[in-house]
Amino acid sequence: MVIQARLPWVGLAVFLLAGSQLAFSGAALAAGPFDGTYVGTQHETVNNNSSYCSNINRDSIRRVVKDGIITTEWSKATLQATIEADGSFATSAEGMQFGRAGSNPNPITFRGTIHDGQLEADVGGAHCAAHWSLRKN
Repeated sequence: MVIQARLPWVGLAVFLLAGSQLAFSGAALAAGPFDGTYVGTQHETVNNNSSYCSNINRDSIRRVVKDGIITTEWSKATLQATIEADGSFATSAEGMQFGRAGSNPNPITFRGTIHDGQLEADVGGAHCAAHWSLRKN
């Protein structure tokens, strides 16, 4: 009889523990405040008139922020930046070499901010660069 009296309490404890685990896992999977799809324009700010730099201007580009990270490709470099709590982000990488082998490195920067669903960013290097003006969908 004592065992039966304890079983409902044990069952309740297991239920509460399982529920707390579900709540925790749901919170861990929740989207960050900047996560989402951003759509807008890309306009050139630097152009050295090479074939690589042609057609930089775009009326409709789409970028995704997932788990607080934004990623883009530029000059054959993958740029991945973590969005800080204030909405700012910045990163850099070495891009594709221009000219003969052994030429100077081509550093590419990617930096910007997200505020009230508006993403403003600059991406590129000394040869080609652009400014983004995107709105969260």
